Amino acid sequence: MEMKFIITESKQEELIDKYLSKEYGGLKRGESKNHPDLVYFVRDADHNLTGNDIVFHYTKDNQGAVIPWEMVRDVEIFTGDEWDAKQLVKKWLKKTYGIDPVKLFRKF
Repeated sequence: MEMKFIITESKQEELIDKYLSKEYGGLKRGESKNHPDLVYFVRDADHNLTGNDIVFHYTKDNQGAVIPWEMVRDVEIFTGDEWDAKQLVKKWLKKTYGIDPVKLFRKF
């Protein structure tokens, strides 16, 4: 027997916001001296950074964010659709970190 849950859109967004904030909230913002259009977000900025310390980054010029793709995949569990999941991740990034990505890219 299959169980289905019906959830309102506002409740769905609240759950997604809570999840993303728990997993990716509280990051410290940094800017590159060599690349002024690059903004990066790290968990701990108190030591010399390596590429692995950067959780995600955003390029102002092309408005692209390079993120861990798990952000989209995990939100997709709530939405059932990758496009919807991307829109909700973009909305959360704008609300939480003040960046407004047009495009999301997979971090490798």
